[in-house]
Amino acid sequence: MRNHLPTRILLASLLVPIGVGAQGGATGIAGKGEWPNGTPDESSLTLSATLLPNGSAVGYSRGSLGFPQIAIGPVVQVVPPSGAVDYWCINVRPTNVDPSVGDMRLNWYIRDVGDGRSSFDQVTLHPMDVGVDCTTFPNVSGVFETLRSGDFRSH
Repeated sequence: MRNHLPTRILLASLLVPIGVGAQGGATGIAGKGEWPNGTPDESSLTLSATLLPNGSAVGYSRGSLGFPQIAIGPVVQVVPPSGAVDYWCINVRPTNVDPSVGDMRLNWYIRDVGDGRSSFDQVTLHPMDVGVDCTTFPNVSGVFETLRSGDFRSH
């Protein structure tokens, strides 16, 4: 007689929404946006980031601040908004940096407060350096910039 229990467990697990945490909160954010930066070129960010149940993260970032791409690489840490903190912290390991300088990282901070049509989200970052992550730099060190176009959506 064949045991169908593993099939039932698999089917039940498919009913759990992807990207929803144990408390029902969002565990990921994705989108793109542009904002003015005082130069002829605009700053931009395209990002997809998801916090996995085991605490690790997956995703990819491609960002610039009006000059060559500075944040091209995988997402390695995701901290969703919680309590009084109303923004996401997304840690990225840029792959367009010489590896001999060490484990360079940067943090994007994103406030998902706009609808992408009449109001827009806000972004800022903690500059690239060795040892930067959302644990060592959980708080915004710069000023949030409001997007001119685009939208990030929590999922």
